[in-house]
Amino acid sequence: MNVGIAAPFPPSQSIFRNSRILVGFVMLIGVVTLLAAPCLLLVALTEIFTNGRFGFNSLLSTVSWLVFAIFAFLLGWRLCRLSLAMSHNAVLFDGRGMRFLLKGQKGGQGEVVGWHEVKDIYRQRTGNDVLHTIRTTDGRLIAFSSFTFFRSKALAKRISAISGQPIQRLK
Repeated sequence: MNVGIAAPFPPSQSIFRNSRILVGFVMLIGVVTLLAAPCLLLVALTEIFTNGRFGFNSLLSTVSWLVFAIFAFLLGWRLCRLSLAMSHNAVLFDGRGMRFLLKGQKGGQGEVVGWHEVKDIYRQRTGNDVLHTIRTTDGRLIAFSSFTFFRSKALAKRISAISGQPIQRLK
């Protein structure tokens, strides 16, 4: 009996998920941006119809407001979709391993990885984001980033601590 050694596995089931406050905040920003897009479109239409002269400056102003309206709509749409996807992502930890429950997976079962199956944990900077990848002994790759979990680094550190595998940096 190992009295002085802490158990390497979580004693009970725990869940790692995104903060509902942060998901709600991203959703709120997306909705506000979606509501601002028609207002920007109205400004562009007002610029067209109320200005009596059609010079270069008027055309440039109208095109600028139209571009702002399009980008506001696209940004709001993307943020709403991102927050809806992030609200369902979770990782279940128990004594046998972990189960990744991600929004895009079919069947609702998720990807199940036992603690003994974790071979490597990689951290790689990809452009503006950091991608964490878990490679299993049977060759499966499970990747997550800050677009999947707000605290992807904390999740990778927790998996590393429980599985005993260090996080390796890729360049």
